[in-house]
Amino acid sequence: MAKHYVRQDGLHEASRIINGKRKVFRGHSDAEVDRKIKEYKAAEERGKTFGEVVEEWKEEAYPFLSPTTQYGYTAALKRSRADFWNAYIKNITPKDVSFEVSSMAAKQYAKKTVRAQLLVYHLVFSFAVRQGYIPSNPCEYIQIPKNLPQTKRKAASISDEEKIKAAWNVWLLPYFILYSGLRKGEAVALQWKDIDFEHNTISVSKSAYTVGNVTHIKEPKTEAGVRIVPLLAPLKAKLKPKAGEKFVFSLDGGASPYKFSTVQRKMEAFRRRTGVSCSLHELRHSYATILFECGIDAKDAQSILGHSSIAVTEDIYTHIRNAHRERVTSLLNEALGNTSNTQ
Repeated sequence: MAKHYVRQDGLHEASRIINGKRKVFRGHSDAEVDRKIKEYKAAEERGKTFGEVVEEWKEEAYPFLSPTTQYGYTAALKRSRADFWNAYIKNITPKDVSFEVSSMAAKQYAKKTVRAQLLVYHLVFSFAVRQGYIPSNPCEYIQIPKNLPQTKRKAASISDEEKIKAAWNVWLLPYFILYSGLRKGEAVALQWKDIDFEHNTISVSKSAYTVGNVTHIKEPKTEAGVRIVPLLAPLKAKLKPKAGEKFVFSLDGGASPYKFSTVQRKMEAFRRRTGVSCSLHELRHSYATILFECGIDAKDAQSILGHSSIAVTEDIYTHIRNAHRERVTSLLNEALGNTSNTQ
């Protein structure tokens, strides 16, 4: 047994360089110091568990994420199986990650949920690579399974759209989203200075989110979120800014934006009063339908809607196109049916 330095307080101490880092060990005896050195070397050889790396990654990444994004990432991590969470990260292979993803697919998780799960794994393993814990990211070549259930965002019904147009002066936000396509958070964050009435444009450069009962403003999640949206004539005619107002949608004379709880409460009241059944996000899809029916191609629509991927826009356009085809077929069959009945 090696003899170690004994400090004035009686503790035994030894210094070792392990994996390029100097580490000091202390104990009440040489045997205790040797045991700690041995345990540390064994732990260094095994490396950290996936769960331990996750906690390190969260300390680095979470301060720069919005609470909404943090919530989504945390939910994804909670779905990880216990044996994956407790596995040593250097032992996790692409096959293990693929099994995690396939397990979710077998449980019929939605495509969006599985994609989010794989994204979080990719971020954690990329962090581990940067820290030198693993040589490469096992998520790099993993694909999400095909034919996963996928919820299609539908547009508001024609009936709902007409009710919203008629009730624009009851509450303007649904009408605004119908004719601008902004996301709820983007509309809530909008200021009058962002609307150019001379050049008929709306500048989208920020989004709102609520923590507790306080609304905060942030930049959009992706570069695609920063964009110029056309100010359409029907909407322009309804917008009447007042001197001294800052935010377009506000309860205190434009000084501060809506809270999300306010939006929810006012939407519920609006539904009761007007009979509208759609959500605000469905009105964004209705705006995409307007773009489609006006002949705006998918690439231009992507820019206007602020989609980070053209695939998202094309998927929406495909859904609109199919719905349009079904509607035309139904009208033709109805007309032909009426014709045959008269002969």
